[in-house]
Amino acid sequence: MSVLAAVRKLVEAEQLGAVCTVVGGPDRGAKAVVDVDAGYVAGSLPDRIADAVLDDARALMTNEQNRTLAYDDDEVYIETVAPQPILLVFGAGHVSQPLSRMAQEIGFKVVVSDAREMWATKERFPDVDDLVVAWPDEVLSRYEPDRRTYVVLLSHDARFEDPVMPKVQKAPSGSSVIRTEMAMWVWAERPTRTTANSASSAVTY
Repeated sequence: MSVLAAVRKLVEAEQLGAVCTVVGGPDRGAKAVVDVDAGYVAGSLPDRIADAVLDDARALMTNEQNRTLAYDDDEVYIETVAPQPILLVFGAGHVSQPLSRMAQEIGFKVVVSDAREMWATKERFPDVDDLVVAWPDEVLSRYEPDRRTYVVLLSHDARFEDPVMPKVQKAPSGSSVIRTEMAMWVWAERPTRTTANSASSAVTY
């Protein structure tokens, strides 16, 4: 598989990866593509630096960073290829409309959901990536939260918001990037109830 084809496959599969290019030294021009799970999937780097580059690439991918690193006489530029972060908006009220537009403008894949058909309409959300008329359980079965998922709760209704929290709390390692916003003036007891068994880093109010 060519380097270009491998990068295209990462993008289409929404898989985390990296392109590692030797930009300085005797092996300048060598290039390889890394899949975070499978390791090298295309191209090649000199054997003497390949393992070290792979370790560093995985560390950089975890934090979605790019960097040029030195390995003996070679310098390697490691560029992370990351899928779009997903913004799950629960509640199709008025605040969700400008929020979804702004999120798309900065690169998020935006999913807006609400079980109330009168709110979740194409007229109100014409450009979101996915508009789902359903209860939270159905939405979360389609979009399992992971470290690239951001959750916004805007329905101001415990029936819609409380079912989301267990899924957020069970997200994989690195779930501190999942941020949940709630209307604190609604049901004052809810923050205590929903965070009682969760890691505080996973939830931001």
